[in-house]
Amino acid sequence: MDLKELVIAVTPRTTRGKQNKQLRKSKQIPAIVYGPKQKNLAFALDKKLADKFYKKEYDNKIFTLQSKDKNLNGLKVIRKDISIHKINRFPIHMDFLSLDMKAVIRVNVEIIFKGTPKGVKEEGGVFNTVLRNVEIECLPDKIPPSLELDVSSLGLNENFHVSDLKLSKDLKLITKPTRTLCTVASIEEEVEVKPEVTEGATAEASTETPSEQETPAAPTNKKDDDSSKK
Repeated sequence: MDLKELVIAVTPRTTRGKQNKQLRKSKQIPAIVYGPKQKNLAFALDKKLADKFYKKEYDNKIFTLQSKDKNLNGLKVIRKDISIHKINRFPIHMDFLSLDMKAVIRVNVEIIFKGTPKGVKEEGGVFNTVLRNVEIECLPDKIPPSLELDVSSLGLNENFHVSDLKLSKDLKLITKPTRTLCTVASIEEEVEVKPEVTEGATAEASTETPSEQETPAAPTNKKDDDSSKK
């Protein structure tokens, strides 16, 4: 199957907020499509399709919506934001961006590092990935599934930058060319350094009780189109 020609059967929806819980119980996932020249349209898709198409392998893939609703039918879209259930980790809401196939779009593309650096193989270094994707601009049908970089020639204490990527003429790089992609570093012996504590002073961490320690805020998903209606 050509992943650039995927079809999703969808149905328009009028449910909002708490009503969407009932929609999910019927194995339908609420979604929305929007774009620069596209009014927001709410719809639902089968849960099995949502569970399949939210996976990483479908990043930047072009879908065609299929519906009895003329406003939805035939729209070319790519998947954008996804709200994930905090327990089962499956999608509970999906956002799609409507595409103008003749207008450029900005997307993030994954970098695949190929080969074993000579700095690892011959000099005992450690390969470190600094940046795993870059932002590019291109027409929707020119979006590459990934960008490859051969790191075989990378020596000890050397690095590759974004500027080392070889892009086709169809792609425009948006990420700064000076940003580091990967490095090969020396393995340095770790030496334990004990913090200096002056007489009469106490380390802050030792006096804090668990209830006093700051707890990081849990990550939140992007609010979907239902949030304003709750």
